Formats: sequence, C-alpha cells, structure tokens
Amino acid sequence: MMAAGKVTDLLPYEPPVPLKVRVIRKYCIQWSPTDKSQLFYLLVDESGNAVEAKISTRLKKIDSKVFLYKCYLLTGYVVDPPQKIGKVVDQTVTIIVGDRAEFHAIDELPIQKQFYSFAPYSSLEGRYHPTAKTVLLTGTLQLESTSATSIVIDLAIEGYSEEIKSLKALTARASSHYGYQTEDDIRNNLTTIGDILSKNPDTINNHRFSCIAKVKEIFANRKWFSRKCTVCLDNMRREGVRMVCKNCTVAQEEVINYCVNATICDNTGSMPVVFFNEAMTQVLRVDCRKLVIDEEYNDPVVLPPQLTELIGQEKIFHFIFKSTETPSIQQTLDVHFTAEPEKETEILHEEVEVSDITSSSTAPKTPASKATRRYDRQQS
Repeated sequence: MMAAGKVTDLLPYEPPVPLKVRVIRKYCIQWSPTDKSQLFYLLVDESGNAVEAKISTRLKKIDSKVFLYKCYLLTGYVVDPPQKIGKVVDQTVTIIVGDRAEFHAIDELPIQKQFYSFAPYSSLEGRYHPTAKTVLLTGTLQLESTSATSIVIDLAIEGYSEEIKSLKALTARASSHYGYQTEDDIRNNLTTIGDILSKNPDTINNHRFSCIAKVKEIFANRKWFSRKCTVCLDNMRREGVRMVCKNCTVAQEEVINYCVNATICDNTGSMPVVFFNEAMTQVLRVDCRKLVIDEEYNDPVVLPPQLTELIGQEKIFHFIFKSTETPSIQQTLDVHFTAEPEKETEILHEEVEVSDITSSSTAPKTPASKATRRYDRQQS
C-alpha cells in the first residue's frame, strides 16, 4: 500500500498526497435559498487533524459507499484554499472530491471518532447564558394578522380553475417572448432601477429591461473569470504549474470566460448584476483568455485595470431576469450615440464632381472646396 501523508502536509493548488482518514461527519451547506445544497465530509487523519472535503453534487454513487466512522485511503482529489463562508475547521485547505477521486476502504485505524473543533468554541460564546430576561405579560394577547396567521378559503366556482390555468399559460408564453433585442428598441425602451426593483420578482422571470446606469462596484472576491473543462464543463483548478479537472483523468483544454459580479446604480436605486462572457467582451473589446494568458492577469480575485476603469462609467445596460434574483447583462451600449450624416456625404460627392470639371481647365492641384467656390463665382 502506498505511503500516506498528513492533513498538515497539504497546500493549496499543490499535488495531493494519499490520506488515511476516518469520516466522522456528513453535512450540507446551502449558500442561498436559490442554491442547491452542497455536501461536505469532515475527515480526521491519524494525527488527529481534521479537514473539510467538498463532494461533487454528481457523486451520489460515491456517497452511498462512504460510511460514517469508517476508515478510508483517499486519493485523486484536488486541494483548494479553505472555504470563505461556512468553514467549520481551522485549516488552510479544502479537499475537492470529483469523479477521479477514490475512497479505498481499509482496516480500522487508531483514529478518533470525535472532533471537538467541529463547532469552534468562539461560536458558542453567548449561547450558554440567558439571551433575554423573562417578561410577564398580562391581559389578552392577539397575534398580528399575517399570512402565517390567516386562512384563505378558495371557493370552487364552476369554470374558475380552467380560466386561471389558461391565463397562467398565456402569461408564461408572453414572459418567454417579452423583450426587445435591436439597438433602437433598447434605446427607446429605457426604464429606471427603482421601477425594476418595485416589481414582483415572481412576475418578471425571462423579462428584459434596459436602463442608463453606472457601474458602482465590482466584487473581486467573487472571481472575475472562470476556467472550465471543455469535456465536463466543470471548473478547472490549479495544481502546481498546471490546471487540472477534478473529474477528468486525462489532461483537458480549458475555456476561460468572463464572469463579473457587479453593482449598477442610477439616481433611483442600485442592484447586483452579472456580466457573462459575451457582454463583458463587448464592453472591454478584449478576449478574456488574452487578459489571463497573454497579459498574465491570472489571479481571479485581483481585478485588472481594464475592469477597474469601468467603475463610474455610465452605460445603457440591457439585461434579463432568469431563475435567480440577480439579472445577467445581455448587451451594453454607449449612452451618447450619433448617426452618420448621410446628407453631408451626398453634398461632398457633388463637390468632388464639380472639382473634376474645373480641374481640367484650371489648376489641377486646387482642393475640391476652393474649386467649387471658384466655379460659383465664374457662373455669377
């Protein structure tokens, strides 16, 4: 059997070492109400050190074969920096378990089955004391009238339910086609952020809006670009000097795209938005791969100057609401727009013809505008 390392030997973005561990916790973290629950394992090695293992959401087969309090030899994982939100142990790394990771069952080892740092003592401070004084209330108490304390009786009216179904279907079809795509339509259908925020989020799914706003802030901690595997489309991770996929055993090419989380604002309010690759390429006029590879802005949490210069700039933003509360920018236009003067182009063309007439009888090197004026004086 291969020699096993320790949790303390692991470093972010470095090649992994085989670990002999005991699984002592399984738990899920949900970052927001719209996100899926993320499965984690808490692993303890022979030295008594613990580390979090983030399990891919696709690995139901692996989870069904990994049992609590059993010992395993873990290989093929990826080492990332620790979680910024929801971290449960004080470690400098997080283990990422993908398709190429393997849990090999091994014989029982002298590894503890408890880890008391699962809940840091600092998080318990203030919880073991009474949080408030007991208050004695007298008289008649009544709950505030809210949706939780109210009952709505829906009477069965003949034909009512069928009518509602038809209206819902009509609304769904209208929502999926609602919006405008051409540049002229975008400029002629502007609204304000305050008006958008006043709408019910449940009624604007798949709706498009446009407004004149400024980029107020760009969140560097959310990473401004993504590196994905061309095969499984999962995020690539750095391992030493190379990028690896947690799922694919064979080295794969990577796709580098913009994914910029920002806040835009006008004089009526502000809201978060996401610039994906097409929209941000339109704004910066430079490919994301060129910034990351050629110009070496390869730290996803450090903004390049091309992005910081956008802060404070006023643009026309055209965006759409999808399944999340944060809209994605579809198109970005300059606020000031001037069409080409077609009439002036025609006049210039006529002057050039006149200059050709006069140039044959007079000085051939005379500019077109002067030749035109000389021709007019001769005629008068």
